[in-house]
Amino acid sequence: MPTYPLTYLRKVSYSTDGGKTWISAGNMCSGTIYECTITGLPAGTTVGVVVQAGGTAGYGEYSTETFGETQSSQTSRECEATLRAQAEGTWISPGTIVAIIFSIIAFFLLVGGGVYIAKHRKPPPPPGGVHNPGKAGY
Repeated sequence: MPTYPLTYLRKVSYSTDGGKTWISAGNMCSGTIYECTITGLPAGTTVGVVVQAGGTAGYGEYSTETFGETQSSQTSRECEATLRAQAEGTWISPGTIVAIIFSIIAFFLLVGGGVYIAKHRKPPPPPGGVHNPGKAGY
């Protein structure tokens, strides 16, 4: 029969908002009684962890908060770059870029259409009445 140390139970909680709210890791925490791997955390996020040890007398106080960052992914790095650009005021949304491109295309189509019409325009008809250049007084 295995022997366990006096403290053999633990509750692990984590926070992704700087410690404002704590979520029980519950089944997401796996590993031995001395370590815990929490799965399902967002990539590139600062995460705080607290542990509450328990034994035959019950659970004690939570440990001091410990913060670390989860491993970044390509998506989290792109998201961070977008947020940084938005904060600096240098970010342009994809919809804005598409609108600018369509506006430029429309401008050139209108200018080109105007030039085409001006070049292929028929001269206006002569003013009313009969025009006879050989007749005197005209």
